[in-house]
Amino acid sequence: MLWLSICAIFCTTLLGILFKEAGDRKLNLYNVVKINYSTCILLGLLHTDRQLHADTLADLLKHAIPLGVLFYAGFSSFAYSVKFCGLPLSTSYQKLSIALSVPYLACSGIPLNLIQIAGFTSALLAIYAFHKAKSNSTINTIQQRLLLWSCLIISAIIEVGFANYNAHSKQVHSSSIMLATLVFLFALSTGMIHSAIYPKTTYTKSLKAEIGYGILLGIPNYYSIYSLIGALHSEIAPERFYPILNCSVILLSVLVARSIYHEKLNRNQLLGIILSLVAVILLHL
Repeated sequence: MLWLSICAIFCTTLLGILFKEAGDRKLNLYNVVKINYSTCILLGLLHTDRQLHADTLADLLKHAIPLGVLFYAGFSSFAYSVKFCGLPLSTSYQKLSIALSVPYLACSGIPLNLIQIAGFTSALLAIYAFHKAKSNSTINTIQQRLLLWSCLIISAIIEVGFANYNAHSKQVHSSSIMLATLVFLFALSTGMIHSAIYPKTTYTKSLKAEIGYGILLGIPNYYSIYSLIGALHSEIAPERFYPILNCSVILLSVLVARSIYHEKLNRNQLLGIILSLVAVILLHL
């Protein structure tokens, strides 16, 4: 359905914008991420069928636990990447995660076609263009590069995890919603363990603001997943839906960053974004 696609695009784009706002206000983004997942869990319980069979629940838990850990790590990396590297580059790196499916397929013994190879090449050129920036670039420090690469790699592992779930499970809408809710639960648990091990990550100057941004973030975060699941269980073909979603989010993020936050991109970075769009389209054909 069209409205599900629009909702997924809007909510996904809003996540980066809210992280940009929270980062500019120097809030503790780890706290924001944890409150976000608390909100997602509450929303998930409103939409979840809690009368699933025990075997189904056990299968969901098997996938939800590792995905929850990855969700917390990936979302935290994306949050700080937006803060230190900017919205367009962080979004582009996150959406380029599809490129890592190519070496994964190759290692699995699945033959690659020329379109996949061209898409993978375009993704490599995009990353090269981003890192070829001059000394006034936003991605010169090791920390910033690590954040961007973390966004890409963790997102790729999450995609493989969901692909594995879809390949070995009955793709029922209710069980997909339950899986998402359980993933949010274990993401929050991972965040709490992280805070217990590193208490400094809980330090806050403005807890009320962090709670507010966490709730504001959790609503679009949950409904981006909810509308994504709904779209994929409708008549929309995944090979059409994903490139529209990812390209739209990249383009909207660039537009917002340029018009509202006045983030400047040099020629290499603009070239990298164009190549990222090409890679996303080719890798979904």
